[in-house]
Amino acid sequence: MFKISNLVLVISCVLLAGCGTAPAGQSTSGSKLSDVTIAQFGHVFVYMPLYVALDKGFFKDQGLDVKLVSTGGDEKTFAAVASGNAQFGVSDPTFTAIARERGQGGKVVAAVVKGVPLSVVCFKDAKPISEPTGFAGDRIATYSAPSTSYTVMKQLLENNGHPVKAKIVQGAFGTLQAMVKSDQADMAL
Repeated sequence: MFKISNLVLVISCVLLAGCGTAPAGQSTSGSKLSDVTIAQFGHVFVYMPLYVALDKGFFKDQGLDVKLVSTGGDEKTFAAVASGNAQFGVSDPTFTAIARERGQGGKVVAAVVKGVPLSVVCFKDAKPISEPTGFAGDRIATYSAPSTSYTVMKQLLENNGHPVKAKIVQGAFGTLQAMVKSDQADMAL
């Protein structure tokens, strides 16, 4: 679900695109750019504000030469930051909480999206779902625990002490749609 606040953020970024940009290698103030690497688990639509800012030169305007690196996994994004290969990471914040719990540090400093941007995808006719009991009898593909998609679906199916009889089928990044198409799951979150 794409919330109005995300839409406003994207539109704001696009409207600001007309602001002045500096020559290559310099910020608008004329100073040398600082190199910054941002690790991301993958190139996904919900991170659109980040891509717009990069494409329109907003980082360069602030004196930053930003390079995006896709890691292929939330845990790999966190590892890239922890090892110093990236200064920032964009991925599921759950991994930061887990690392802190294990004494490894890490800190969430900003949100690219506000809220949990999840939606359900299926490839056959499906009934509308307006409450957790609507998932009864379904197999729902999510990313592996402890990802946000898994945690949110698990919480939904617990249904405030009235468990819904549905099955969570865990899959790796990039596999959820294939799991639904190959009938390993009825839908993906």
